[in-house]
Amino acid sequence: MDKFPAHIPAGQDKILQPTTQRALHTKQSLPNLWLPPRYGPIPAHLNRPQPAPPQPQPPSPNPPRMSHKLDPGTRTPLLTPPLTPASSRRTASSVEDVVAGVDAISVEDGSRFLLISSLPTRLSADALQAMFAPYSGEVKGMYVRLHESHGLVVLAFWDEGAAGKVRRQVDGAAVLDENGEVRLSKEEGGEKVGARFVSADELREVGCISIET
Repeated sequence: MDKFPAHIPAGQDKILQPTTQRALHTKQSLPNLWLPPRYGPIPAHLNRPQPAPPQPQPPSPNPPRMSHKLDPGTRTPLLTPPLTPASSRRTASSVEDVVAGVDAISVEDGSRFLLISSLPTRLSADALQAMFAPYSGEVKGMYVRLHESHGLVVLAFWDEGAAGKVRRQVDGAAVLDENGEVRLSKEEGGEKVGARFVSADELREVGCISIET
């Protein structure tokens, strides 16, 4: 048996249509399923949109392994030599070798560098400059790093001729310190200095790497 009437009485169709539309307009929204109405309105701090969770960082790839296979025909130099007592004494011994070896260099073998030896280590840098001031026109530069430890000074000249001239004047001269004035003299007695030609390669061996060739 049908639950609906077979026909609608006359005049009923005009009444049902507005009633149905009113029911659609007054239909309430669904309740909030996350927080039931009986707990009251949603607090403001809970009603804010939650920040998105941080994205997981992808695992870093393993660094590529260096190949330890060496070409038999290739020789790999050591980057840093091991520190040993012998290596710590190498600089001092090489300085002594240069000092001892300059006597083997003949006078005819000219050079733009003079190694001045047997200088008093008590002299200051200013005193050394004052002592060699008479030769400032020929001297290009003076290296005093080895003076305090070995009594050595290296003079660099513009040319070999100037180096030879100064060598003849300085070699065998005495260091005089009179009233704070230091000078070289061949006429008076005192601590005598030596002057020998030295090559640029020998200077590099003793650490005079700033000497320009």
